[in-house]
Amino acid sequence: MKSLCMGRRLGLVIGLIQGIACLGASGHAAPAGSWCGNARGPFVGSGGAVVFFGVGVGNPLAGSSTQAALARGRARTDLAATAKPWIQRLVQDYMARHRAYFGPRDFGGAAEFSRCFSERFAADMAADRPLAAAWKDPVTGLAYAVARMEFSDAWFARYQQALGAALTQRHGQDQPGQTQALLSELAADIASQRASQASLFGPAQAEPALLAQGIPLQE
Repeated sequence: MKSLCMGRRLGLVIGLIQGIACLGASGHAAPAGSWCGNARGPFVGSGGAVVFFGVGVGNPLAGSSTQAALARGRARTDLAATAKPWIQRLVQDYMARHRAYFGPRDFGGAAEFSRCFSERFAADMAADRPLAAAWKDPVTGLAYAVARMEFSDAWFARYQQALGAALTQRHGQDQPGQTQALLSELAADIASQRASQASLFGPAQAEPALLAQGIPLQE
């Protein structure tokens, strides 16, 4: 009995790994072929903005509502992890524009600032993203969820607001004059980053279509 249970658990683990690593390998509840492998972005959306995705899988041993919640939560966690290094690239580009403020004397603090801000902002933005697709494979019983984040005008507006608040918190009291000068240029700096996404993120493929085939999961 013990070996049977172990075998069953091993099979489920293998199934989960395969589901995460290559959605569509079973041919039952698959998105488009571009999803096979670990591709999560960056992609280019129809409007020219950079797009990222996160994928989550729910264990069939969990109850139906728990399984769906697991898939959704894991998709958003994966989305945050995928977007974080690219958000950090934006922050580092911003800091490079203001080397006098983020100078060598504060190199360690600046690196920590970019890391912590990017991690927190990625998690915040991923947490309220609507799912791009969510479904249950009727054959394997696995629940899949895909979360999407687009670096749109609205996204950059929140990025600007969050970055401004973080800069104020970081040096608003000990360097009020410099911080205020920095904030006065923030909108122009963010607009420049928004316009130069292609050069900041490099070549990117077109956003793949999502072709979920299975039992739809409700939010």
